[in-house]
Amino acid sequence: MTYEVDRNDKEIRILEAAQTLFSRYGVRKTSIEEIAKSAGLGKGTVYLYFKSKDEIFDAVAQKFGQILTDKLQTEIADAPTHSRKLEQYIMVRLRFIHDLIQTNGLTAEVMNEASCTPAMHRVREKFGAQQIALLKQIIDDGVAAGEFETSDSEISAIAIFVAMNGLEKPWTFQGRQLPLDDLVKALIDLYLVGLKKRK
Repeated sequence: MTYEVDRNDKEIRILEAAQTLFSRYGVRKTSIEEIAKSAGLGKGTVYLYFKSKDEIFDAVAQKFGQILTDKLQTEIADAPTHSRKLEQYIMVRLRFIHDLIQTNGLTAEVMNEASCTPAMHRVREKFGAQQIALLKQIIDDGVAAGEFETSDSEISAIAIFVAMNGLEKPWTFQGRQLPLDDLVKALIDLYLVGLKKRK
């Protein structure tokens, strides 16, 4: 799904300007006036497309949720084994957050503020459910293929999803410089100890 479908040029400019400003200053410290100025538009034009700053942030957050979901589905589809699919899930999640932070200059403070907004709760609810379903499918397929073993694939999927949520910010902001490939390998080894079928 391409995010820009059904969005016109002015709307895209508003969202791109808002994304940059939200990343740099946070939602609270960014005003509609600043978004309009950065987009090269009048404040009234912004209100033609969005009722409030919160609605703009909601659209930006939904955009990134959709981009991540699309990346996950694409990368996992091409993986040859179920272990590899799980590895791709972890790699794509961590790389996406890492690149988002590096590209947009996000700070821990801005991310913490954003994570508490109603928009982020809606994004987590929508895309979190999709990711858990994706993980459950990987695990179910792995069990059917004799590669994994679990008494409850849904609980296993939720456990992996929640663990990834908990790891993203600390690994990004708390000074750990372990290469991403090494981190993914450590997590895969940890998860597969529990999922690998016993001989």
